[in-house]
Parts: sequence; structure tokens; C-alpha cells
Amino acid sequence: MEILNNLFVTFDKIVNKYDVYKVETIGDAYLAVSGLPNRNTNHAEQIAFLALEFIYCTSHFKIDHMPNIPLRIRVGIHTGSVIAGVVGLNNPRYCLFGDSVNVASRLESTYVII
Repeated sequence: MEILNNLFVTFDKIVNKYDVYKVETIGDAYLAVSGLPNRNTNHAEQIAFLALEFIYCTSHFKIDHMPNIPLRIRVGIHTGSVIAGVVGLNNPRYCLFGDSVNVASRLESTYVII
């Protein structure tokens, strides 16, 4: 948990540099969007730069008990329409639905070494 928390705190700091909104974390997945909830014209550029910085910072991220082992992540991005809204009463969440979310998820889960 400590490793994941340290990594997500690092990601949160990077998100603040861009016109990007962190939607949620699901397990070890980090979902961010640009162009929502406020529309912007360069959303694709913002999310692409965010993804590149995530990859860069992860390659330099040190795990205390394994400092010589590099951490690698998978990233999936897609641009397109989504449906967004708040879902639930007891624990309301801002959720995204649609093909763009599904495609990005599938791209992330495809293992490719760069």
C-alpha cells in the first residue's frame, strides 16, 4: 500500500500541472480525463503530456526495498465522447462511461514494451 500511495501522490502532483481531472483510482488503476468537467480545446494534448510524464516519473521512481528494480506502468489514452455524471447516493461518484473509456482501458491492458 505504501508503494502505491507514494506513486499515486506523485501522479496527483503531476495532474495539478495540466488541465486534467483525476476521476478515480480503482485498485491499482488511475483514471484521469481532460476536457471534463470543464471543456478545453487542447484536451488530447494535455492527456498525452500527462501520460508521458507519468511514464517518465515512473521510470525514476524508487521502491525502498528494491531500489535497483525499475517500476514500469501501462498507459492507455483515447480521445472521444463520453457520458459523465454523478452516480449513487450513499457514496456518490463522478463516473465516466462510453467507448472512449473502454478503448483506453483496453489499450492500457495490452502489454507492449517500449
